[in-house]
Amino acid sequence: MQYGSFCLGDAPNNFLGVWPDACGQFRWYNGREEMHRETRDFLEKAKAAGQPFVLYFWNMNTHLRDRDPLRGEGDLSYHERFQIGYRLLDLSIKRLLDDLANLGLLADSLIVAFGDHGDDLWRHGLYRGRSHTIDPYANVGWCPLFIYNNGLDVCIAPQLVSMIDLKPTLLHMLLPERSPDPPASPFSGIDILAVSRKIAFTQSMFALQLERSDPAKTITKSYAVTDGDLRVMASTGTDLDDTGGMEFYLEQWDYGNTRNLLDFCRLDARGNITGFGSPETVHPHFFMTMSPKNVKNLVEAYGKLRGLLYTFIKQKEAEALKHFTGERKHLFPDEIFARKRKRGIGGGGRSSEG
Repeated sequence: MQYGSFCLGDAPNNFLGVWPDACGQFRWYNGREEMHRETRDFLEKAKAAGQPFVLYFWNMNTHLRDRDPLRGEGDLSYHERFQIGYRLLDLSIKRLLDDLANLGLLADSLIVAFGDHGDDLWRHGLYRGRSHTIDPYANVGWCPLFIYNNGLDVCIAPQLVSMIDLKPTLLHMLLPERSPDPPASPFSGIDILAVSRKIAFTQSMFALQLERSDPAKTITKSYAVTDGDLRVMASTGTDLDDTGGMEFYLEQWDYGNTRNLLDFCRLDARGNITGFGSPETVHPHFFMTMSPKNVKNLVEAYGKLRGLLYTFIKQKEAEALKHFTGERKHLFPDEIFARKRKRGIGGGGRSSEG
């Protein structure tokens, strides 16, 4: 069940061919009340039939629907209208949970709530102001996630979690007696109730997208790896004439990924860090934090994460090419790993070298 149909085009009932027929018909609604009535009807029929069910409930209220009249009119500010949208989404989820409770289904339900991605909201000045699901900075990769299970103790899991971990984790919750499946590929998830994730990968929307085919919708290839403290990203560039390159962030301090640490570094011809800039080029406060031990730690971590990211990208491309039938394919260029990315500016200009 989905509220809002803007992304479904002319084929909403099969979700552009992605939604499998075995899962039932994908239904979208342009009205919240209609969606909630249909959802309640579905739950009542499932209960009457005494059969297990899966419900995918997708409220697009906060998803590019800033012109929704229910967000208010008149003199409300930009942020007030968005806050109304968030409250409407909260109320929609509450209504679904109330329906499950009133029908006596909540205690036997496993509920997973998550956002599919964060938003960049123009922070990095790229892509002519486009703000949606582009390069995998932390604010795009960090998404809310909670799992409700009537038999699960209340806890907050501080470790890294990837969306691909949902399948093995939920199978564990639903079928605790079942032996876990061995990883099917390097991209298989893990059961987060049994294993801690050390690193997580994120990427832009497609693995083998053609670049610059539509200047108004340019999305370059970009991938990132994080250990929760540090983030390393490789990208093929912006929609300008940028050449792409590497980025390196202290994720816990710079949670918006606004300052590429490589701006302070000297790199050799292969892209390895050879040292930090001279004191004349940066503020003394920077060097106060950069003790020899801290520098050594960062250099080693960057090399390790960059190597893991390179291997991940090559494995991704090898797997994707098994299924690629087109004549044009743009692979991720190796030379990107020897460059520091130059930062584009929202007005169409470019920043200087850091």
